[in-house]
Amino acid sequence: MWFLTKANDAGETVVDIGFSAGDEDYWETELFDAVSTHAKCQKCSQSLTECPCGVDGGFRHLVCSERVFDEIVEPAWKIDRRRREYDYRRRLKRQERLKTAGKPPPRSAILELLAIQQSRCYYCGIGIDHGYHRDHVTPLFDGGTNALTNTVLACGPCNRKKGRKHISHLWKHLRQVLEPSAYAEIQVRARNIRTLRNRLAKRLNE
Repeated sequence: MWFLTKANDAGETVVDIGFSAGDEDYWETELFDAVSTHAKCQKCSQSLTECPCGVDGGFRHLVCSERVFDEIVEPAWKIDRRRREYDYRRRLKRQERLKTAGKPPPRSAILELLAIQQSRCYYCGIGIDHGYHRDHVTPLFDGGTNALTNTVLACGPCNRKKGRKHISHLWKHLRQVLEPSAYAEIQVRARNIRTLRNRLAKRLNE
């Protein structure tokens, strides 16, 4: 997308807004709303949502007054640009984390881990026979790896509750909502699972 200040036939200063057909797919709400509401097609003078002209040669041209551009369109464009830059940096960081995290455990190892956990969630103990989430104990976001020793199988609610947080946050939540005896039982079970899981990881690495 580009902007070009020029004078129209009446001698008024206006801003030509040009964009290609593909740009529409990437607009954030603020920019799309600003352009579609306040800018007009150069050919038919209709708004973007009402314009029947379509894309001409892969490009489209709209026009708005300089005041509208300064007060509405440009601020929305800056918000959109900052968001795109943030998303781009976030994707790069994620790619770097995935490179250093290593390969995930093979399917066979995950099935053995499921057997070790007796087809129950590592955190709350609910049955996960019909589906489970592979959770990183230390999140990749915090430098965790895909190693089996950093992997547990959890139910959907527990995995979503933990998210990117450290495991201690989820244990604290479970301690608040469970009876003391139930929480103590889960902790003992988790320690046993860790012991057997680490033995499995050592055996697979031999």
